[in-house]
Amino acid sequence: MSQDYRTYHEGSTHHVFCKAIGGNIIFYSVQDCIFYITLYYHLARKYGIITRAFSIMPNHIHSNEQAPSRKAFVDFHRDLNREFTMTYNAEHKRLGKRFVRISHI
Repeated sequence: MSQDYRTYHEGSTHHVFCKAIGGNIIFYSVQDCIFYITLYYHLARKYGIITRAFSIMPNHIHSNEQAPSRKAFVDFHRDLNREFTMTYNAEHKRLGKRFVRISHI
């Protein structure tokens, strides 16, 4: 997964966009959505991420976040996407990445 956080500004709120590989569906069921949201908020608390807005779509996610540091921001998204993908792949008997990239504005 390519991650570009060169324009990260400490203390600012960032719009984050994360999409599925090839525009594919990420969330096939309500359970997939609930698992992602639960994981998101668990890890956000762990890394001190403040979520200002959150929108989950079938093939992408938008959020507005404020992190205490660049490292917390990067580590949060790395762990979120890795843990969701590992669990999803195990349940659906698939291999490979789920997300193309995370970008932020």
